Amino acid sequence: MRDPPKLEKPTSYERIVLKNTSEHHYMKVQLIFQGEGVHLSAVQFKQVIISALKDLHGEVGSSLPLDLLSFDEKTLCAILRVCSSGLVKLGHL
Repeated sequence: MRDPPKLEKPTSYERIVLKNTSEHHYMKVQLIFQGEGVHLSAVQFKQVIISALKDLHGEVGSSLPLDLLSFDEKTLCAILRVCSSGLVKLGHL
């Protein structure tokens, strides 16, 4: 058997960490209620999200910039755009 080739220098590794520099993040959110027949408009849907943020994080949480980009009234499913700084708070709903 052959001996493995000898390296001239020891192997080195470099760790590279990339930070996400996106200004916004996008989330697909669906509300599911226990009772059937719940109908919400887009404005009501957004108000429910803001109210939940206020309950969990106070006035600061309810003041996070939040855009409702699309909303399906049948499935109560929406696409939200959130500032990167508020992503963690919104993810805890």
